[in-house]
Amino acid sequence: MDNGIVYKHIRKIFCLSVAACVGIFGLFVVACNNEEQSEKPPLIVDNCEVVAEDTLYGAADGGNDFIAVCNSFGEFKRECLRNGYDFFDKNNEYNYYDTIAGETLRGYTDVYFADKAFVVCAFYRSSWGGQYRIQKVNVTENKLTLYIRYPESETEDDVINRMFLVAGVDKSLVYGVTEVIKEFI
Repeated sequence: MDNGIVYKHIRKIFCLSVAACVGIFGLFVVACNNEEQSEKPPLIVDNCEVVAEDTLYGAADGGNDFIAVCNSFGEFKRECLRNGYDFFDKNNEYNYYDTIAGETLRGYTDVYFADKAFVVCAFYRSSWGGQYRIQKVNVTENKLTLYIRYPESETEDDVINRMFLVAGVDKSLVYGVTEVIKEFI
């Protein structure tokens, strides 16, 4: 057999092998991306759905402390903007648009609020090496309490950051609520 013909066959086999590997790798990447983008089930704790739990690093002066019940997406957006949390404008001063909370919250619409409401809480604290977590929502008569578990840490950080928490609850739970508070546990 001529060396030139053998060389052509080896080159052809090598090229086909490389093309097959690239094709398999491409299918693997597409499968992984589709898995990441699939809708994840909401985290349910006690009697509420955890919508957002985010630390807004480096933004100690980037908004007010507040807690509120919002019965519509428009009300939620107004409450956020009124208190200095603009998750909706990419060009805002504190760049909350690109935060985990911003990306998550922009995915909600008035459809969600047909039978649900948001309990929204923002506050600043030292970042103690972990994320503040929604534990539960409790309603007694006309008073709603959002229970927040703070991260355990043996050291305290001197950096003050904003915490932004949102719980989704059934509207029937918040009907008639006139007082909304947070409690750390």
